[in-house]
Amino acid sequence: MGLALGLALLGFGGAASAEQKKLIGTIRSVDAAAGTIAVAESNGMRAMTFHVGDDSRVTDRNGRKGVALAAITPGSAVSVTYEDAKESGGDPVVRHMQVTLAPDTAASPPAE
Repeated sequence: MGLALGLALLGFGGAASAEQKKLIGTIRSVDAAAGTIAVAESNGMRAMTFHVGDDSRVTDRNGRKGVALAAITPGSAVSVTYEDAKESGGDPVVRHMQVTLAPDTAASPPAE
């Protein structure tokens, strides 16, 4: 009992630890209301849809946090670290997403 409890507390075995994976590509679509993004892998081998939840960290390429899904448009380059959602059967869940906004969505200087 002691060993099993110790291993569980350290994150070994069971659902306590989930394997994180990475996908680098381009945003194909964003559904801010549903909290999902579709990404095409850079090499064109696959496309995936991800769930972006409240605990997902979304940053720009300079590390600034809090990029809103509504500010992300198709064509933006993205690096997604995610976990599969095997237990729920849903889309993989974004843990961290770093996005380089497409030129037409990049913040422009304020008008004078």
